[in-house]
Amino acid sequence: MNQEIVIIIAGAALATYATRFPLLVFDGAKKLPPGFGKYLSFIAPAVLTALIAPAILVKQGTVQFNWANSYLPAAFLSAVAAYYGKNPLLAVVTGVASVALLVCLG
Repeated sequence: MNQEIVIIIAGAALATYATRFPLLVFDGAKKLPPGFGKYLSFIAPAVLTALIAPAILVKQGTVQFNWANSYLPAAFLSAVAAYYGKNPLLAVVTGVASVALLVCLG
């Protein structure tokens, strides 16, 4: 691994730790306002969507929103499996199997 990348990762980790640790040590645990937890529950799905959507839709610098993009039908099947199955492992296996099958079929 390139030394520059290691330094960047270490610096980001140090900055994250340095900004959060003092608040936890010196201020202690705080109670959140009653409705705030509801809004925090939307963060994980939003971040996951922001990470996955470009990987599915963008190929070689352009948006590929058509059925020739093998990731798109696989993502749809994976989303259906996640919604109806309520099991993250089922969704992952469905997505991987769908991509493998669609890539093999052409």
